[in-house]
Amino acid sequence: MAPTKLLGSSLLLLPLLSPAAPVELQADAGMYQACTIRTAGAGNVLDGSFRIVATSPDPKWASMIAVAFEDPDGKPFYRVAVMSEVDPPGFGVRQTFVFGPDDYAQERLGPARVGEDVPFHLRWDAEGWITVSTGQSSKQFLTFSRKPARVRAVVSGATARLDLPDGANLDCGADEPKRPHDPSIEEGLVGTWEGVDETGTTASLRLQADGYAFMTRSGQTLGGHNEAGLSLRYEIDAGQAPMWLDFIAEDAAGKELRRFKMNFEMLGSTSLRVSSGLEPSSRPDPKTPGSTKYSAVLNKVTAP
Repeated sequence: MAPTKLLGSSLLLLPLLSPAAPVELQADAGMYQACTIRTAGAGNVLDGSFRIVATSPDPKWASMIAVAFEDPDGKPFYRVAVMSEVDPPGFGVRQTFVFGPDDYAQERLGPARVGEDVPFHLRWDAEGWITVSTGQSSKQFLTFSRKPARVRAVVSGATARLDLPDGANLDCGADEPKRPHDPSIEEGLVGTWEGVDETGTTASLRLQADGYAFMTRSGQTLGGHNEAGLSLRYEIDAGQAPMWLDFIAEDAAGKELRRFKMNFEMLGSTSLRVSSGLEPSSRPDPKTPGSTKYSAVLNKVTAP
């Protein structure tokens, strides 16, 4: 079976702290958000069910609703989920053992279908013991060297329903949905990009693999690495939505002097849209009309 790529950890349509009642969760394709399941009133036991209601699939990421365990460092090490499968196409109940970034092992526990409730039972203790049974699977007794410190509900690429027992609550905080880390985004940005902005002015960016950048607009170019003077670096945060592209002016000692904050959106492998806020230090907010001062579509003209 071809492996299904997993999200590391979901737009939640519910208030900050939800009662123990059926809740509907939704995340667009390629996006995720994780919410903490608080079990103070239920102890270290969860008897509930989850189901996929509808999907918004992405070829790179699985559609899923999961209950995941994290260690004291906030890193996931085990999850059980209803998720999409590649070969053959469909859905199944799977448990995943996470060893590190992009390092995991999966086991299929049984079938699942869109619109079908899958019951689960989870019990754990502070020493790393987890008891799990889901759907048609028999009870398993698992032990881990990493200790469970937090339990999370994770949704990606789907609208899903989660039923929790009395005494359990879902705490989603105020985080915006995020994208999982995808190195191909950073790698794909390296090169020279050119275009015409909204004023008709030609602009270009050259992003180098060493993290330095050149910017050209109205015939003036600045940037690069200058050991005796000013340099211009760039930083990318592809986990934000929209993604962030910051340019940092620094002195010869590497001290940050000024940061120019921008957003960017990939329109394809060779096209992107960049936008800046009303001030160089302010990032445009797509939810706030009038917060964008400059916007341009740039096309890739040279690869690294």
